[in-house]
Amino acid sequence: MTLVRISNWGMAGIFFLCLIVQYNDPDPLLWMVIYGAAVMSCLLFLLNKPFLICSTLTGIVATVWATFLFFELQQALDPIIWADVFGHADMKTEAVELVREIGGLLIVSLWMGSQTIFQRNQEK
Repeated sequence: MTLVRISNWGMAGIFFLCLIVQYNDPDPLLWMVIYGAAVMSCLLFLLNKPFLICSTLTGIVATVWATFLFFELQQALDPIIWADVFGHADMKTEAVELVREIGGLLIVSLWMGSQTIFQRNQEK
């Protein structure tokens, strides 16, 4: 098993856990869809099925969404307290929630981007 396949198993598991914990989010459906698409892309890769459209589209959506949230973060009145972002499970402020959401979307975006690059290199 190559490192890329092992990494995809790990990321599929992480994205699946992210999908599961969204049930208590104020807007769970949106988050479940993006994490579900990331899981699907990882599984398609592991099954050696064409996944380029899935990974590319998921990465683009995650990047655009993170960009919108970044601009929303700029408008937030709360300061970003990094100890609250990484130190507590609860969402103390709007800024903490936005930073965590942006982080999750960037992880999805970066992994989907790496999958896209890997797939395109395999085709050459």
